[in-house]
Amino acid sequence: MPSMAGIRTSTLALVAAVALTGAACTNAPPIDPSQVNAVAVAAIDARVRGTWVLQTYNPATPLEPMLAALLGFTLGQMVVTFDGQRAVATSPGVRAERTYRILQAQGDQFQILLADEQGISYQAAALFVDENNIRFQSYTSPWKGNGTLHRGGGSAPMALPPPP
Repeated sequence: MPSMAGIRTSTLALVAAVALTGAACTNAPPIDPSQVNAVAVAAIDARVRGTWVLQTYNPATPLEPMLAALLGFTLGQMVVTFDGQRAVATSPGVRAERTYRILQAQGDQFQILLADEQGISYQAAALFVDENNIRFQSYTSPWKGNGTLHRGGGSAPMALPPPP
């Protein structure tokens, strides 16, 4: 059984350690939220890079017949490659190139802004369902709606629950 002197020494050491740790934490500069977002943005950007396949897309409003036909033809075939600066989408008969930037990130969620050569911007919110699947909500017409991207070269889509 430990002696009273041993218990007091252990208790004193524990109190001193807690006090020193608390003092060290209070002397640290406050965390800058922009730095926290920059780290989160860089982490999401690294995860987004690579090749993705458009698996599903549900427009918020019905598309005109030509766009609807184009969409139906490209589902499961449109490959989108993110390289850190540009997003290139290709499928039979279609090639689109956009610059992109991750605006905000928190955990598995992020906001992305894509811009074409004329400066027209397209904004979307997205969620990594897992490392190989992204669910997104686009906010810019005519492509306002939601869909999914699957990492890689056209493997079968993962069944995802509907967006909230």
